[in-house]
Amino acid sequence: MNIDDVKNITVVGAGNMGHQIATLCAIKGYKTVCTDVKEDVLKKAEAFVDKYLPGRVKKGKLTAQLTMRPCGCWTWA
Repeated sequence: MNIDDVKNITVVGAGNMGHQIATLCAIKGYKTVCTDVKEDVLKKAEAFVDKYLPGRVKKGKLTAQLTMRPCGCWTWA
């Protein structure tokens, strides 16, 4: 198995590191699931992404096209 065989990624834990790892994986085009046992942590992670991605575009760190790709690539569960 090599990295090109990887298509799906699951991140267990949507805390400070988990939701950022999931965001990066989704931006890179992997089908990503980010999960946590606490619903409030998932909602906080989702809110982070909703704020973070437009901020990166505004600062010129990401293109709008890259930030649109994750919308269909990940699931908060």
